[in-house]
Amino acid sequence: MSASRVITWDVSASRGVETAWVELGDGVMRARGRAVGTVPQPYWVSYELETAEGFVTRRLSVTVETEAQDHVLDLRHDGGGGWTANGHPLPAVDGALDCDLGLCPLTNTMPVLRHGLHRGRASWSS
Repeated sequence: MSASRVITWDVSASRGVETAWVELGDGVMRARGRAVGTVPQPYWVSYELETAEGFVTRRLSVTVETEAQDHVLDLRHDGGGGWTANGHPLPAVDGALDCDLGLCPLTNTMPVLRHGLHRGRASWSS
């Protein structure tokens, strides 16, 4: 990985805050982050994100903790268009390149990087 950044932002919809540690390399990204919010109820979210070449999501692992219970979700892309959630196939999303973690702008980064939108010009050939 060639560049590392720590990014923190307010999450106004949940009256919370999030921090992510992001590593960018030649066509790949790894990140881990944590968020805390109070709306609709107090919660903590921890996640790890990995992409394959071309900034295509390879894995997103998420743990959500609330007072009542914890939830764990492990999404994996097989590199050929197939997805699993906690080891179970997700045929309804076959062909998708990325997944979106609600209220987390970091998970919108992959298509931005893939298509060069951060440089002001889109490259839609990928």
